[in-house]
Amino acid sequence: MKLTCTQENLLKGLAIVARLGEKNVNLPILSNVLLRAQKEGLTLVATNLEIGIKTKNRGKIEEEGEFTVNARLLADFVATLPKENVSLRLEDKNLHIQGENHETTIRGMDANEFPLLPEVEGATAITIKKDVLRETLIQTLFSVSFDEARTELTGILIVVDDGGCTFAATDSYRLSEKKIRLSKPSKEQRRVVVPARTLSEVLRILDIEDAAEVTIRINESQIHFTIGDTELVSRIIAGEYPDYQQIIPKSFSHEVTFAVQDMVRAVKTTSLFCKQGINDIRLSLDKRFTDIAINAENSMVGKNVSNVQCKTAGQEMDIVFNYKFFLDGLNHLIGDEATLKTNDAASPALLTSTGENDFLYIIMPIRQ
Repeated sequence: MKLTCTQENLLKGLAIVARLGEKNVNLPILSNVLLRAQKEGLTLVATNLEIGIKTKNRGKIEEEGEFTVNARLLADFVATLPKENVSLRLEDKNLHIQGENHETTIRGMDANEFPLLPEVEGATAITIKKDVLRETLIQTLFSVSFDEARTELTGILIVVDDGGCTFAATDSYRLSEKKIRLSKPSKEQRRVVVPARTLSEVLRILDIEDAAEVTIRINESQIHFTIGDTELVSRIIAGEYPDYQQIIPKSFSHEVTFAVQDMVRAVKTTSLFCKQGINDIRLSLDKRFTDIAINAENSMVGKNVSNVQCKTAGQEMDIVFNYKFFLDGLNHLIGDEATLKTNDAASPALLTSTGENDFLYIIMPIRQ
C-alpha cells in the first residue's frame, strides 16, 4: 500500500470514523481504523460491532492495499501536521507517514482480522434533506432515556409510512415527537428503534459532511445512512416501543402563548430557588391577569417569583414542572413564541411553537 493525500482530507476522514475506535481488550483490532487503498481512492473504516462507519477520501494511489492502525493515535497525529501533502506506505507491518519535515512509523495489525461491515439487504429506502434530519435529531435526542433497564427507551423510534416519517423519543417524564414530510413517501412501512449513540454519530457526521440529502435504508435488524461520501450502518434495538400516543391528551382546557426567551429567562432565574433534587417550579395564572407567575421556594435559600406576559383569554393554570425538562422543551422549539396547553395539575402538558406544526413536546407535571 502506497498513497499520497492532503492533510485536510485525511483529517476529515479520521474525524468521521476515529471516535468508534474504542479500547477493546477482547478484540484489540476494534481500536483500529482500516485504511483501504484502491484505485478509486482511500477508504477509512471503523466499527465497534454495533455501529460501522466508512468514508471515502481523495488521494493518489500508487499501490493498492489495506492495513489497520490505532484510530485515536492516527487521528491525533494527523491533527498536528501542517496543511500539506502526506505520504503513507505500508512496510513490514508498519505504516510509514512522511511529510516535508517529518517521518513517522506507526505499528498496526493485518487487515484480514478486521470485521466486515454488514450489508443492509431487503431495506426500505427514504431520502431526507440534510438540514431537516439535523434539526429532527437535535429536537428528539435530548429526550432519550439513559436507563438501560428499559432498553427500548434508550433509542429513538422511527416510523416510516405513506404519510412521511416520524421520530419520537421519551424517558417516561417527557416526550419529543417530530414529523417529516417526504418528497417521495415510502410505499412500505417500517417501525424501528435506533440507538441514541447511532443517531448521535449521524448528527456529528452531518456537521462534517457536505451533502444536500441523506438516504436512509431500514430492514428488520439494521439501519443504513448514506451522507455524502460517508456510510454508517447500525443495529436496531429489539423490543416493542411503548404506544406513546396514548399519553397525548386529545384536547386541552387551558392554553397560553408567550415569548420563548422571556420564559427561558424567568425559568432560569426561578430555578435558583427550587428544591434540591426536585427541581420544581410552579407556573400559575389567574384568569383575572395576563401574566404567568413562575415561582419556586426553598426554605434553605429563599423564594422567587418571576412574571411572564402571555396571550390568554380568561385562562387559569396551576401546574408544577421539573424546570430542567421544561427548559429543555423551550430551548428546542423553533420560533419566537410558544404555546403551553394543560388540563390539570396531574395531566401531561403540551408545549409547541406557534410557528411550527410538526414538532411537539409533552411534559409530565410533578404531582404535589
